[in-house]
Amino acid sequence: MILNKQSQSTKFEKELRRVSEEHSLENVFNASITLLKKDYIYIAFRAVTKYNPHTIESYLYIRSGSRNKLINLSSEITKYGISKVADPKLFKMGGDDIYITFNTGYSKTKNEIFFSKVSYEEISAPVQCNYNERNSVEKNWAFFSHEESLYAIYSLNPLIILAADCQCSSVKAPEINFHKVFEQYLEGSPSLSIGTQLLKTSDNGEYLLLAHKKISLRKKRMYLGVLVKFDFQKLLTNEISSTITFGENYIFHSLKSLLGSRKKWNKHLFSCTYFSGLSQIDDSYILSYGVNDVNFGIKQIQQEDAHKNLLLER
Repeated sequence: MILNKQSQSTKFEKELRRVSEEHSLENVFNASITLLKKDYIYIAFRAVTKYNPHTIESYLYIRSGSRNKLINLSSEITKYGISKVADPKLFKMGGDDIYITFNTGYSKTKNEIFFSKVSYEEISAPVQCNYNERNSVEKNWAFFSHEESLYAIYSLNPLIILAADCQCSSVKAPEINFHKVFEQYLEGSPSLSIGTQLLKTSDNGEYLLLAHKKISLRKKRMYLGVLVKFDFQKLLTNEISSTITFGENYIFHSLKSLLGSRKKWNKHLFSCTYFSGLSQIDDSYILSYGVNDVNFGIKQIQQEDAHKNLLLER
């Protein structure tokens, strides 16, 4: 699916471009949007300023009815002794509570994964997520809750599910520990990495997320999107073959974007449509993403068209 041809631009994309210009932000990329209502939106993203074009920072834009504000997450989070905010992504949990998860970027030794509850009024103290069998450098875990328990998809294939050692109501800074509750290699399924956080599509434990297919080209990587359906209820009833369904078509911004850009923040990147957000409004999905680390898109796709074009069963 080519988003520039098979989806609609959104007012949210236009709004973020306007806000970025008003605040002298450039190179805006990896947008992650979550909607509460049409007039209540949260968008996390990365950008540089005209005055400091060599340093990428993370931001959070919130519009709550008639109020709106832009928060420099990189500055805000340093209050808690965290040196870097990379790959910020938004998700809902426990109804209409909004959370943001991020990592502390590349490290030669070890980085960390955090999440914080966010609202117009405040950003709560970040909670560090620990798991004994984790990789030294982590990028994305996909968090969700079920019957007051907190879980995370750690890997898509093998499918690894983690559970927190405390209930959602007991989660608080500075850290929580996770343990593995499920692991199985899905034979015949693709090798994908987690992209967006989970979008809950029913009260029966059904979710969608956008994952990434990494393709090697000349010792560099190309990122393409794949729609994935996750059914936690099927996992609980041991229907493993129906727990996760992978879309069969790739999703990307445009044919031109596949060629990459001259400017490179990551020397190992050839090109990418890097999906950071998946939300829902009425009968449409809202996809938010970065393009080659230099631009972004926030596109709207009818749910029926998305499932049809991506060959994902409903």
